[in-house]
Amino acid sequence: FGSFFATSNPSIRILIVFLGAFIVFNAMTEVFFAFFRARQEMKYESFIKIFQALLMSGVGILVLLNFPSAQNIALGYLVTSLIALAAIAVFFSAKIFTFRFVWRWEAWRVIFRDSWPIGMMVVFGIFYPQVGPVLLGYLGQIHQVGWYDAAYRIAFFALIPVVLLSQSFYPAMSRAFRDSPASLQAIWNNYLGAAIFFAFPTAILGVVFAAPLIHFLYGHMFAPSILLFQVLTISASVLIMTEPFSQILIVMNQQRKNFMVNAWTVGVCILLNLIG
Repeated sequence: FGSFFATSNPSIRILIVFLGAFIVFNAMTEVFFAFFRARQEMKYESFIKIFQALLMSGVGILVLLNFPSAQNIALGYLVTSLIALAAIAVFFSAKIFTFRFVWRWEAWRVIFRDSWPIGMMVVFGIFYPQVGPVLLGYLGQIHQVGWYDAAYRIAFFALIPVVLLSQSFYPAMSRAFRDSPASLQAIWNNYLGAAIFFAFPTAILGVVFAAPLIHFLYGHMFAPSILLFQVLTISASVLIMTEPFSQILIVMNQQRKNFMVNAWTVGVCILLNLIG
């Protein structure tokens, strides 16, 4: 319904509805993935995500070759997300256990009370990298927005180790926190060591190869993106090293402290951008 307030163009409204539904159905699959991670059965998540990627790629190519339009591509994404969600539900019911839908207000209240800081951290994670471009656009510095976006799109790949490490170590730390506090320290030490192992090469390679990479991908007109890319890769390396501390706070049910750190970070980021 929000599409009716966002634009008066019927085609864009339909596009927003399709993509919004696609995002919702994709988010529903995360419920099953969270269960697999909690049971340290991430192999099922990997198989399902490979299936999703192949299905989406196949449908996308089919639509592009036969019915090329933005609406049809969005509809194809929506259909593939529905098929993937149905397949996951059937697999989960047959392989893990049969589930049923039960609405319990008390359970929802407890879940929301404990999880809202994590939800807000996700919001901050989406909002944080957009502060600079939004302020630059507001000030009319369109070229700077393009340079920043070009650098950010490449530097974003430096955050892949964050996702890989967190999904690998978080379930193990959660189980160790419940069953064996002594092994929790060992697991967290390995997590931190792996984060440092990825962080330093990320910063060094980003600084050294920024110029040839930007020139190769975008040309010499985007030379101002070089310094931005170097700064962003260094920032990414710092984020990789801080992630173990963030995850252990969540494991130990201290997510509100984590939330406060993220809130202060976003606040300082906005302040520094306004001053600059």
